[in-house]
Amino acid sequence: MFRVIILLCLSSLWMQSTFARPTINPSTNTSSVPSSNAKLAVAERFNRQGLYRYALDSLDMIIAKGLGDEDVYAYRGTILTMRGQYLDAIYDFERGLGADRLNGRDGESYVYAKFVGGDCGTDTLESIRHFGVLPAAANIRLLSTEVEIHRYCNRMLD
Repeated sequence: MFRVIILLCLSSLWMQSTFARPTINPSTNTSSVPSSNAKLAVAERFNRQGLYRYALDSLDMIIAKGLGDEDVYAYRGTILTMRGQYLDAIYDFERGLGADRLNGRDGESYVYAKFVGGDCGTDTLESIRHFGVLPAAANIRLLSTEVEIHRYCNRMLD
């Protein structure tokens, strides 16, 4: 029994150190790897593992401590978009408009959340496409969102 408790404690410590240690793959876009903002490292790790609820809890904890900056809000908007909470995501994206993260993967999420929220404007989309740095998959999703905006919004105008 005593051995089981010790093993559980050791595995718990190992899990905590694994979640807190960022790994950087230089072949990926800088918006998808851990940022220089150390506050986001745990949330980014949870996000990469598909644990969006834990990533959101981590970001909420940062905000509750009064450490929320534009990067935190922009990243929280991305997590909320993945969870389908588009109106809350738009609110957080707008609080993080000055973040450099919005020129990458988080910007693609912002455009999608705005579209699902009923915004037919393409200004943000065009700005991100021209000035942002997106990985190929995010760029394809962005173009797909643009097609859907034009299909849906033009149908609404007719």
